[in-house]
Amino acid sequence: MLAAVCLASGSMPASAQVSIWTYHFDNARGGANTNETILNLTNVNSTTFGKLFSYPVDGCVYTEPLYIPNLNIGGQTHNAVFIATEKQHSLCL
Repeated sequence: MLAAVCLASGSMPASAQVSIWTYHFDNARGGANTNETILNLTNVNSTTFGKLFSYPVDGCVYTEPLYIPNLNIGGQTHNAVFIATEKQHSLCL
């Protein structure tokens, strides 16, 4: 298995960044951020919300990306996205 790290630009305000350290957001695996205060129906729509970028990876991604804002890597602070791929075969199902 290959783990990839993508460093995201700091385009989001720091107050809007939420760490996602585990599958489905929390240890209960509920998948909901019940403390969300910024995203709502008026600012999350097809004209103002969507994919910002993508990165090529070497295999199929079967995991949820984990996002860690303000992570210290080599003495510098980065917003990091961790993903894992399974590079075992060329066909992704």
